[in-house]
Amino acid sequence: LMGCFTFLLMGSCMAQVKTFKEEVKQSIPIENVSESRVLVRNIYGSITVEAYSGNEVVVEAIKEIWAKTDSKLEQGKSELQLKAYLIDDTVVIRPDSPYIIWNDEKLEYQWCNNNDSPKYSHNLDIRVKVPSKINVDVSAINNGEVLVKNTRGGFLKVENINGGITLENVAGTTEVNCINGRVDIS
Repeated sequence: LMGCFTFLLMGSCMAQVKTFKEEVKQSIPIENVSESRVLVRNIYGSITVEAYSGNEVVVEAIKEIWAKTDSKLEQGKSELQLKAYLIDDTVVIRPDSPYIIWNDEKLEYQWCNNNDSPKYSHNLDIRVKVPSKINVDVSAINNGEVLVKNTRGGFLKVENINGGITLENVAGTTEVNCINGRVDIS
């Protein structure tokens, strides 16, 4: 009897999690770089922003979703999207899903309000190449680090709640807020 119990327990622990992974790419041209900003928000995953000599904001993200069942995985694949678009002089990059309520006027979101939590888990690792003189405003919450490199805009605002922040070779007025992680500035 003990052998049967051990086998049943191990079998339930080894249930296969369903996974999905895809790369998402998008580019947004910028006309007046020094007057523009890029605003990146992420709930689950890392954010990397690196300056380059071009005049586009180039977004590349790895979207990973995992769930206990095929139907929940399919729900995650259809619901979770990465949005990247221009509002006035701001490029907004953010996750989109029914459990995220986004306000374009205030450029902020509410999370899990008036909705149940999603029936799947996910991670969005967002990499953004930006013109070097653009203003940068990035914020992450869970499961990731924030890295900003080589920016020369008028301001840089970086926040991370449950991960670290690394700033390398940046210029401009800088504001950094980090709760549960290390901050490295060089």
